[in-house]
Order: sequence, then C-alpha cells, then structure tokens
Amino acid sequence: MRNNALHSCIIGASVLLAVAATVGLRSVLTPPEDCNRPRDLQEVMDLADELGLYHTFVAPGGIPDCNVIVSDTPLTQGHAMAIQVNNPKHPCWIGTVVVFARGKSMMPVNYDPDYSAIWGELFIYGDPVLIQRLVRAELRWSHAARKV
Repeated sequence: MRNNALHSCIIGASVLLAVAATVGLRSVLTPPEDCNRPRDLQEVMDLADELGLYHTFVAPGGIPDCNVIVSDTPLTQGHAMAIQVNNPKHPCWIGTVVVFARGKSMMPVNYDPDYSAIWGELFIYGDPVLIQRLVRAELRWSHAARKV
C-alpha cells in the first residue's frame, strides 16, 4: 500500500514539474504582444542610435537584410568583415555584437548561452556586456519612440 502511494506521489510530482516547466519555458520563449523588442534591423539601428552606439552592415544595395553589427566604438569595414561567429573569445567581439534578422534559424548552430541570445525574432551574438545593454534598454524603449 505504501509503495502505491509513493508511486502516485512521484507520478503526480513529475506531472506538475512537467507542466510548470512547459508553462515557464513557453513564457520565456514567447514574449508578450506589447513587448518593446525591436521588430526588425531598422529598429535595432534606431535603438543603437538612441543609446549612442555605432552600427553598420555588410550588404549589397545599402539595405541591411541579414544582419546589423552594433558596437560601442566606431566600426570600420575591415572590422565588420573580420567578425567571426562561433569564435566568441576572438578580439573582434570586444564591445561588438551582430544582430541577425533570421534569429530562429541562426540559433541551432550558433547559440552559446554566454555570448548570444534570442531577442524577439532576432538573434544577437557577441560581447555579453553589450548584449545585456541592448536587451535591458529595449525593456525601457517606448513604442512612441519608434518610427512607424
């Protein structure tokens, strides 16, 4: 009789933990609809401007379609071309991040919990201090400040 009660308690606790983990994970991965995260790369550049950061991109036609490089110092094209994803300790990342438009497709191969984050629909990789600065700033970023 005691074994059945213990077995039922273990199963019940397992079910509760699974439900709690699923609900908690879903709330982390699914930002609220009114969340002030940048929706696209242009808004990332707008936020960088508001924070006094520098940004550039390497794209034909002068339109950032894949990624934007954000830095706390002015960027040269040489610096932009030297960015090495999957090498987080490389000096190119000091004070620099890259924000990728195709966040979910970048995550499986490039996610590193110490050097990257999913940022709404975007993927951000690079200097952890700058990642935190951008992510914290977007929480205060008002919809009114956005250019529509």
